[in-house]
Amino acid sequence: MLGSLPLQEVPSEMALRIFKLVLVLLICAVPAMADSVYDVSGVVTIVGNNACGGPPCVETLAFSFQVDYQPLFGGQVYIAHVLPGSTINSFGPLGPFNSLFSPEDYFAFFNSAGDEIDINGPFRDGELPTVPVPNLIDADLYGCRTNTCLVDFGFPGFTQLPALGIFRGGSLQYTATAVPEGSTSSYLLVGVGLALLGMLARRVALFQNVTQLTHDGSH
Repeated sequence: MLGSLPLQEVPSEMALRIFKLVLVLLICAVPAMADSVYDVSGVVTIVGNNACGGPPCVETLAFSFQVDYQPLFGGQVYIAHVLPGSTINSFGPLGPFNSLFSPEDYFAFFNSAGDEIDINGPFRDGELPTVPVPNLIDADLYGCRTNTCLVDFGFPGFTQLPALGIFRGGSLQYTATAVPEGSTSSYLLVGVGLALLGMLARRVALFQNVTQLTHDGSH
């Protein structure tokens, strides 16, 4: 079909066809890039016992991480998946908190000794979350594996280590914002589109050279 067109019209015809193809690829890429992760950031403050030589002991935990949710049982429940790149800063007597896990409907922060501070969804450690959104309601110091933690934040009756299930409540302030997550398939589609545009540019340049040579040879 292209052979029946005048030479100067071939680039326009090819450009239109490739433009339509690239447009379809980009439209297909939009749903693939629409999957969301959540940026979660906030601060937890745990106020403990009067064991720090003056005011009560205080542990403050500032956090920032990204999380997405994988459906189970047809989307009846979800597993939270914390993505790499979390930032955790802690201030207080317990030493730096440096790891983060999400086993059920809560996020657990640990220091190197194993002391644990949790930020909780409605089901805590009883069930998996039923919606794929960070819905956090409170925070607590769940357990101690160091004597410092037990003395500074434990309740009477907790005398041996490890002391789990302390549940010393704390304040929680946080934000959770959905952000786009580009998938591999979407980037592949866009890459194919760019490759086609590059091919179009080379073909147009070739036809322009041929047209110019034909024009020059006719004189």
